[in-house]
Amino acid sequence: MKAENSIISSEDETSKATAINISNEKNEISNSEVTKNKQFEAHTKFIKKHFKTVLEVAKRLHIVKTDKLFKVKYKTFEEYVEKEFNYTRSRAYQLIRADEVAQYINNETGEEVIKNEAQCRELLKLKIHSDGAIDEIATNKAQLEIINELKVEKNVTSSAIAKKIREQIKTNKDNESEKKIKNNFNRQIKTFSTVISKIRTNKNIADEIRDEIKNKTIAELKNLLAELEE
Repeated sequence: MKAENSIISSEDETSKATAINISNEKNEISNSEVTKNKQFEAHTKFIKKHFKTVLEVAKRLHIVKTDKLFKVKYKTFEEYVEKEFNYTRSRAYQLIRADEVAQYINNETGEEVIKNEAQCRELLKLKIHSDGAIDEIATNKAQLEIINELKVEKNVTSSAIAKKIREQIKTNKDNESEKKIKNNFNRQIKTFSTVISKIRTNKNIADEIRDEIKNKTIAELKNLLAELEE
């Protein structure tokens, strides 16, 4: 039992030491009045040293891209991540998006509820569309709403987020399907109204033909209304 306690204590100390080291390195980067060259070197060194601390890596990549620090040595951000870390373009941007969602959620909630990439990866599966494009503001709000619900349940794990996201995506698809049906119906009604209007105003159509069209239209509408009420 003493041996187990000793091992646990040792692991805790190691974890604390790592956290302190990362904190110190972050302060060195943020508090120093350094040139872009030194900022580039500091962030790149940090990423390589803490490669497994994914969200910290994501944050550094975001800074390097936003501040264009990669231009110190490379022409493009894509070349930088490939040569320095063997990252593909898609992986680098995936990490940057993870940092964006983590920062947004943590800032809005006022606490560090998003702590790992797995949580971000699930949140990023949710996308709210408007007029054929992704609505970033609506998407962020929907993501935040899910996190706040899970905070109440005290279960903000990646698996819990994944479940909520799947449910939300299904709801969104159902709503989108209903919206398409409604829009299609409105278009058909508009077309039908246009045809009827043309028939009504066309003086070349005989009265008996006009009456026949009218009676068929009324009969068809009655049938449709009966089907809708079933």
